[in-house]
Amino acid sequence: MNNDLRTTKDQDDQPDLDRRKLGIGLMAVLGGGLGVATAAQAFPNSSNGEFNAASRILDRYGVSVNGEFDGSIAPGHDALTIEVTQQPLTEYRQVVGTQARTGEIVPCVKTSVFGDDASFIHFHPGEIIPCIKTRIEGHTLATHELFDSDDGGIIPCIKVVSEMRDGGHLGSIVVTVNGPDENFSVLVGDRAYVLLDGALVEQESTPR
Repeated sequence: MNNDLRTTKDQDDQPDLDRRKLGIGLMAVLGGGLGVATAAQAFPNSSNGEFNAASRILDRYGVSVNGEFDGSIAPGHDALTIEVTQQPLTEYRQVVGTQARTGEIVPCVKTSVFGDDASFIHFHPGEIIPCIKTRIEGHTLATHELFDSDDGGIIPCIKVVSEMRDGGHLGSIVVTVNGPDENFSVLVGDRAYVLLDGALVEQESTPR
């Protein structure tokens, strides 16, 4: 797991010692030291001390670290939890994936939270090609995008933008389909519509 915590210009003026402590804390908790535990066993006994030390170091950035053994699903697994209390003008990024031979992370999931804006990107397994992306902007606009690798993984083939109102109510909803050949259908009540040559056509229901 790779957490990229980028501080503001004001925070950049903090002493270099604090930066070194932050780096050491992240390396101690997220580095190879915890990799000795297999997926079917709890974290080593020393982990609690490491989690507490990392939390103390990262507390000024609103970050705390803890871990536990989750046995709810056989055979169970270790669960590392990083909780963040947002700090003003600080964006919190997270990358989770597998490590390539070159040492780089091949992402499976990338997240970003900055103020009221948040995004989540899920990638195709083993590839740096997004397949799903969701985004919340200022608690007023929600976007859901689906990508197809045939489009180069850049332009979403389906995009849904919805207005978010107070009290959890939805406002206007706009669906954009990139290309008339997409296998796309819409269900409205008991009616079904399919996309044919760029137009939504009601599909005849099958007699029951």
